[in-house]
Amino acid sequence: LESGMKLPEPFASVRALFEPKPTEWLVVEFNGFNVRAMRSIVKDGDLEISNVVQSNRPTIDACFSDVIDAFQRHSEALPPQAILITSQAACSILELPINPFGPCNEAELSELVRWEFEQQITEQLAILTIDTIMVGRGLITEAEVDKAREAMLTQNPGTRSVATAPAKFADQAVAMGLIDRAPADECLKLLESFQTLDDNLSCKFFPTSREGDSPGDAGFPWLVSGLGETARSQWVARFESLGVRLERIYPIGYTSSAALDPVNEDSPHAILDLLDGLDCYAAYDGNQLTALRWGPAPLSPRNPEALINLIGSDRLDHLWVSGRSEIAKPVATAIHEGLNVPVKAFPP
Repeated sequence: LESGMKLPEPFASVRALFEPKPTEWLVVEFNGFNVRAMRSIVKDGDLEISNVVQSNRPTIDACFSDVIDAFQRHSEALPPQAILITSQAACSILELPINPFGPCNEAELSELVRWEFEQQITEQLAILTIDTIMVGRGLITEAEVDKAREAMLTQNPGTRSVATAPAKFADQAVAMGLIDRAPADECLKLLESFQTLDDNLSCKFFPTSREGDSPGDAGFPWLVSGLGETARSQWVARFESLGVRLERIYPIGYTSSAALDPVNEDSPHAILDLLDGLDCYAAYDGNQLTALRWGPAPLSPRNPEALINLIGSDRLDHLWVSGRSEIAKPVATAIHEGLNVPVKAFPP
């Protein structure tokens, strides 16, 4: 993929690194409220990670500058190429009335994909909430969020949730002395910039069906990934200013699937990614992707029932759960007890 101009297939952020020759990458991750960077070196099939740095400065540009400065203090030079993993990008399976194995107009297909995908990416960007940003940046605790939320809902009976009233929540947290005004406003600006969607989307799409498969109720399944063109251009420019090529861009969700070997997975299986504020579920039949689902994750411990609902009625021979061990292991145990399928925390 040249110069990060389009998104490649999702779920390959790890697998793409394993190339025959030694390869060095600058890997940058933006999760909506902070930026992390690391050096990844692949040699003889082994992945080495070093120089991990993180910043939660008020803006994306400030965070990026911060992590690059810290990175360079511990390294002689930046790697020549980069991978970006960002929650500004999203992916989904869309059913479209176009047979991927028949004749089609590429321009019409691209326009249809962008039209259908806009609603999907808008909904996924709305997952990030002001309380998640504040907690993720270390400004308030989960217990303080609960207090501020309860007070806000009590004083504003017409308000449904923090997600629908971020400014009211910020005002409440400031009024209770839980956070200062300046950092609260910074979080609001970050949320606004994150959730502002471009009119133009940069997308990449692939059919997920096999030739001869019957279409679904709305058509044939297509895997679509993309992000706003403005966000894409800004990231390309950030890396270009360093003399680094942004080669690949990936959504932050579902990337754990890349660490599993599809060749050795010949039965129905799935992987559940437990991220900050977001849960992502990807199901496979052998190496064929069959389902992608996502849902908001609470700041408090995961609700196993909600995760079981995310899995739905899928028939699975086994399930992988990916996340921080203190989160993933109890979730794996609860889902195993609820679904009676083998469940493993990943990494173990």
